[in-house]
Formats: sequence, structure tokens, C-alpha cells
Amino acid sequence: MFKSGLHIIVDLENCPIDTLQNADLCRKKIAQCILDFGISMVGEVWHSYENQSFTANIALSDSHISIHTWPEYGKVFFDVYLSSFKADNREKCKSMAEELRHYFQGSVVNQVALER
Repeated sequence: MFKSGLHIIVDLENCPIDTLQNADLCRKKIAQCILDFGISMVGEVWHSYENQSFTANIALSDSHISIHTWPEYGKVFFDVYLSSFKADNREKCKSMAEELRHYFQGSVVNQVALER
């Protein structure tokens, strides 16, 4: 039986500037999450800007994670989507999104969870 996957979209503000400018540390956090939750990464793109903000897109065997930081505004927008085609990954998706929310330490402005 096919189960819906989960797509969690999170907008945070009032984040510490160091979490919004340190792409290397964020990359390590993502790699640890992927390992901890038993998800497979199939590719990644990271880009840093002059103000040390960064954008990341991580392709997973079960879908993706994307992150966009704006240190000048104290904001980060990220999303985690895990399909449940082979196994029910909804709890993993929730946990991974929560790990990232704690990592960035901001206040939630908007959070949406879509079953798809």
C-alpha cells in the first residue's frame, strides 16, 4: 500500500548569525542527520555568497532538503521532503526538520507540513 510522503517547509527568524553564515558546519549537520536517519544522499549543491549567506540543495534517494540563509535579516528558509514510496518516512521527515530547526535556533515564522 502506497503511503503519502511528507514535505515540511519552515521559515525562521532571529537566528544567530554564525549558523546563517557557516555553510561548512551546516553541511556537517546535514551529513550527520542523513546518517542518523538512514537516508541516502545522491547529490548536493552548495553556494556561498559574498556576505557568507548560503544556499544548499541536497538530493536524497527519498527526495530532498533545501536551505536558504539571509544573515543580514537573521532568517533561514528550509524544507525537507521525504517520500514514503518504499517505507513510511513521515516520522523521519518530522525529526529531520526538527533537528534543523534546533540547529538554526530561530523563531518559527511559518511552518507547513504537506502530505504528498
